[in-house]
Amino acid sequence: MTDRHSCSRSQNNIKEKDRDESRESLEKCLQAEQELYDKLPNDFHLAMILSRKWSRKKMDDIAEEIGISDRQLRRVFNGESRNTGTLLAALFSMKLPKRVILDIMEKSPCPLNYSSREHQLYRRVIDNCEGRSLREIRSFLSKYDCVL
Repeated sequence: MTDRHSCSRSQNNIKEKDRDESRESLEKCLQAEQELYDKLPNDFHLAMILSRKWSRKKMDDIAEEIGISDRQLRRVFNGESRNTGTLLAALFSMKLPKRVILDIMEKSPCPLNYSSREHQLYRRVIDNCEGRSLREIRSFLSKYDCVL
Protein backbone atom coordinates (compact mmCIF):
# COMPACT_ATOMS: atom_id res chain seq x y z
CA MET A 1 0.00 0.00 0.00
CA THR A 2 2.80 2.38 0.75
CA ASP A 3 4.11 2.07 -2.80
CA ARG A 4 0.76 2.97 -4.33
CA HIS A 5 0.41 6.05 -2.10
CA SER A 6 3.92 7.27 -2.84
CA CYS A 7 3.31 6.75 -6.56
CA SER A 8 0.07 8.68 -6.28
CA ARG A 9 1.89 11.52 -4.50
CA SER A 10 4.56 11.57 -7.21
CA GLN A 11 1.89 11.78 -9.92
CA ASN A 12 0.19 14.61 -8.04
CA ASN A 13 3.53 16.46 -7.78
CA ILE A 14 4.05 16.05 -11.53
CA LYS A 15 0.52 17.31 -12.25
CA GLU A 16 1.07 20.32 -9.99
CA LYS A 17 4.38 21.07 -11.71
CA ASP A 18 2.74 20.81 -15.16
CA ARG A 19 -0.08 23.06 -13.96
CA ASP A 20 2.44 25.63 -12.66
CA GLU A 21 4.38 25.55 -15.95
CA SER A 22 1.14 25.86 -17.90
CA ARG A 23 0.05 28.79 -15.74
CA GLU A 24 3.46 30.42 -16.20
CA SER A 25 3.26 29.92 -19.96
CA LEU A 26 -0.22 31.45 -20.08
CA GLU A 27 0.93 34.44 -18.06
CA LYS A 28 3.83 35.04 -20.46
CA CYS A 29 1.50 34.75 -23.43
CA LEU A 30 -1.02 37.19 -21.93
CA GLN A 31 1.75 39.63 -21.09
CA ALA A 32 3.17 39.49 -24.62
CA GLU A 33 -0.29 40.04 -26.12
CA GLN A 34 -0.93 42.98 -23.81
CA GLU A 35 2.42 44.54 -24.71
CA LEU A 36 1.58 44.24 -28.41
CA TYR A 37 -1.85 45.77 -27.89
CA ASP A 38 -0.44 48.63 -25.79
CA LYS A 39 2.16 49.43 -28.48
CA LEU A 40 -0.23 49.36 -31.44
CA PRO A 41 -0.08 52.75 -33.16
CA ASN A 42 -3.15 54.45 -34.58
CA ASP A 43 -1.63 54.29 -38.05
CA PHE A 44 -2.83 51.18 -39.93
CA HIS A 45 0.42 50.60 -41.84
CA LEU A 46 2.57 50.89 -38.70
CA ALA A 47 0.19 48.61 -36.79
CA MET A 48 0.55 45.99 -39.52
CA ILE A 49 4.36 46.22 -39.44
CA LEU A 50 4.48 45.92 -35.64
CA SER A 51 2.07 42.97 -35.71
CA ARG A 52 4.14 41.16 -38.32
CA LYS A 53 7.29 41.65 -36.26
CA TRP A 54 5.46 40.38 -33.18
CA SER A 55 4.34 37.28 -35.08
CA ARG A 56 7.91 36.67 -36.35
CA LYS A 57 6.57 35.76 -39.79
CA LYS A 58 8.22 36.86 -43.00
CA MET A 59 6.20 38.67 -45.64
CA ASP A 60 6.83 35.98 -48.23
CA ASP A 61 5.68 33.27 -45.80
CA ILE A 62 2.43 35.14 -45.14
CA ALA A 63 1.88 35.74 -48.86
CA GLU A 64 2.47 32.07 -49.65
CA GLU A 65 0.15 30.88 -46.87
CA ILE A 66 -2.74 33.09 -47.94
CA GLY A 67 -2.15 32.49 -51.64
CA ILE A 68 -1.26 35.94 -52.95
CA SER A 69 1.86 37.53 -54.39
CA ASP A 70 4.37 39.46 -52.29
CA ARG A 71 3.34 42.60 -54.18
CA GLN A 72 -0.33 42.09 -53.30
CA LEU A 73 0.58 41.54 -49.64
CA ARG A 74 2.61 44.76 -49.59
CA ARG A 75 -0.46 46.56 -50.92
CA VAL A 76 -2.51 45.06 -48.05
CA PHE A 77 0.09 46.17 -45.48
CA ASN A 78 0.27 49.65 -47.01
CA GLY A 79 -3.49 50.07 -46.85
CA GLU A 80 -3.80 50.18 -50.65
CA SER A 81 -6.09 47.13 -50.82
CA ARG A 82 -9.73 47.28 -49.82
CA ASN A 83 -10.19 43.52 -49.72
CA THR A 84 -11.39 42.68 -46.21
CA GLY A 85 -10.99 38.94 -46.73
CA THR A 86 -7.36 39.24 -47.80
CA LEU A 87 -6.55 41.49 -44.86
CA LEU A 88 -8.18 39.08 -42.42
CA ALA A 89 -6.33 36.14 -43.99
CA ALA A 90 -3.05 37.97 -43.38
CA LEU A 91 -4.01 38.74 -39.78
CA PHE A 92 -5.07 35.13 -39.12
CA SER A 93 -1.86 33.92 -40.74
CA MET A 94 0.09 35.94 -38.17
CA LYS A 95 -1.92 34.29 -35.34
CA LEU A 96 -2.72 37.62 -33.74
CA PRO A 97 -4.90 37.93 -30.65
CA LYS A 98 -8.57 38.74 -31.22
CA ARG A 99 -8.48 42.26 -29.86
CA VAL A 100 -5.42 43.12 -31.97
CA ILE A 101 -7.23 41.88 -35.07
CA LEU A 102 -10.30 43.95 -34.19
CA ASP A 103 -8.19 47.04 -33.49
CA ILE A 104 -6.36 46.73 -36.81
CA MET A 105 -9.63 46.14 -38.65
CA GLU A 106 -11.03 49.38 -37.21
CA LYS A 107 -7.97 51.27 -38.49
CA SER A 108 -7.98 49.60 -41.89
CA PRO A 109 -9.23 51.07 -45.15
CA CYS A 110 -11.72 48.17 -45.23
CA PRO A 111 -13.31 47.89 -41.76
CA LEU A 112 -15.96 45.31 -41.04
CA ASN A 113 -19.45 46.27 -42.18
CA TYR A 114 -21.90 44.36 -40.01
CA SER A 115 -24.79 44.82 -42.43
CA SER A 116 -22.91 42.45 -44.76
CA ARG A 117 -23.54 38.73 -44.19
CA GLU A 118 -19.95 37.98 -45.23
CA HIS A 119 -18.60 40.44 -42.65
CA GLN A 120 -20.89 38.98 -39.98
CA LEU A 121 -19.28 35.61 -40.68
CA TYR A 122 -15.84 37.20 -40.51
CA ARG A 123 -16.69 38.60 -37.08
CA ARG A 124 -17.91 35.19 -35.93
CA VAL A 125 -14.56 33.71 -37.00
CA ILE A 126 -12.63 36.48 -35.21
CA ASP A 127 -14.64 35.83 -32.04
CA ASN A 128 -14.48 32.03 -32.08
CA CYS A 129 -11.46 30.81 -34.04
CA GLU A 130 -8.51 32.41 -32.28
CA GLY A 131 -5.46 30.17 -32.66
CA ARG A 132 -6.98 28.11 -35.48
CA SER A 133 -5.10 27.56 -38.70
CA LEU A 134 -5.99 29.53 -41.79
CA ARG A 135 -7.02 26.26 -43.46
CA GLU A 136 -9.48 25.51 -40.63
CA ILE A 137 -10.92 29.01 -40.82
CA ARG A 138 -11.31 28.85 -44.59
CA SER A 139 -12.94 25.42 -44.28
CA PHE A 140 -15.47 26.78 -41.78
CA LEU A 141 -16.28 29.79 -43.95
CA SER A 142 -16.62 27.70 -47.11
CA LYS A 143 -19.57 25.89 -45.49
CA TYR A 144 -21.39 29.22 -45.68
CA ASP A 145 -20.20 30.11 -49.19
CA CYS A 146 -17.87 32.73 -47.76
CA VAL A 147 -14.33 33.14 -49.07
CA LEU A 148 -11.35 34.39 -47.10
